[in-house]
Amino acid sequence: MNPVEGELRVEPVKKKERDAFCQSSHVFFEEGSLSFASKIVKARPFRTAKPRLGRGSAVRTGRNETRFVLPELKFQFRLTSYSADKYLAKRFRIDYSQIPREPNIRLHCAQDLMKHSIAKVLNEAVDALHKASINEPRMEAVSLLMHALNVDRTFVLAHAERELTVDQLQKFRALVRRRATHEPLQYIIGFQEFFNLTFEVTPDVLIPRPETELIVEAALDLLKQDPAPVITDIGTGSGCIIVSLLHELKGARGVATDKSFAAINVARRNAERHSVAGRLELVQTDLGSALSAVAHLSMIVSNPPYIPAGELQNLQPEVRDHEPMQALVSGDDGLSHIRDLLRATPLVLRDGGHFIFEIGFGQADRVRQLIDDRVWKLVEIRSDLQNIPRTFVLQKR
Repeated sequence: MNPVEGELRVEPVKKKERDAFCQSSHVFFEEGSLSFASKIVKARPFRTAKPRLGRGSAVRTGRNETRFVLPELKFQFRLTSYSADKYLAKRFRIDYSQIPREPNIRLHCAQDLMKHSIAKVLNEAVDALHKASINEPRMEAVSLLMHALNVDRTFVLAHAERELTVDQLQKFRALVRRRATHEPLQYIIGFQEFFNLTFEVTPDVLIPRPETELIVEAALDLLKQDPAPVITDIGTGSGCIIVSLLHELKGARGVATDKSFAAINVARRNAERHSVAGRLELVQTDLGSALSAVAHLSMIVSNPPYIPAGELQNLQPEVRDHEPMQALVSGDDGLSHIRDLLRATPLVLRDGGHFIFEIGFGQADRVRQLIDDRVWKLVEIRSDLQNIPRTFVLQKR
């Protein structure tokens, strides 16, 4: 039989699985749609602590034997029917004995074991995420595969039969394992869409939510007649609110504050990404210092912490276990930060200026009671798509 030329990669297993006389390795062989993988033992004289990759060949050399050769590394080994039965079945959890074959190990038998098309790996990922109680497992699996392959959704849907390389498969499965632990999808892939813009997100910042876009929409409605507004974003996090506003309002200038230095750095990168960094000042500071440093603002916007401390354990694990605690919890009733903002913001807003902020589920009535009618005019309360009151719009009298 003529040799089959292809890419051959050898990866040693953990050191504790090797001894002085034999080398255990994972071997991958690829040529177009033909692929093969196995765990090989007693492959001498090959010895290495690092993966090796090169152009190699595979050829049947005997009745029950296939030889793999990697010439430039002076490495070769023989795979027998016995070792293939033992290690392929163990590695892929497939009943290898039920696959029709001649006594020798032919590559086309192993090829069937190793086909990993987009459709197949997606179905495997959907099953894994469903078992982990992940909402919308197919949509999330597609997003993870898009990230692993660096392609768009159209490519994934249009190339269901395309096979993944070994590296692509390993990367995708690692991402799926992370998501199955309820690590947020946005932290895994590193970004989130907000107001038609793409924002970098890390575990140092809250993940932007669709309901927070209500703040941006309300602000734009109020500022469309102002040619040069000055806006402050308190607790900016990723910077999604202030960056979106500056992106829409070309004459606006902004100040964004956050007590987290890591969050400020994320916001700075997002401002640079969307070309508004020249009109945005970023300040690491707490609430009091932030508002004492500016005056005569056109508008203040904020998505403050508003989760009561006692309700933290009731949150989804993606939020409770992964998002920054200081951006979530606000005292026993969830309103500590909002109280402070209602007291401090009138000191720096110009007359007729606006304060727009987000609240939590079921907090509308209690927040309304906190508003001093001598200081503020309640312009409106905007609700999200589920008709839940989410955004208060106040105007300084």
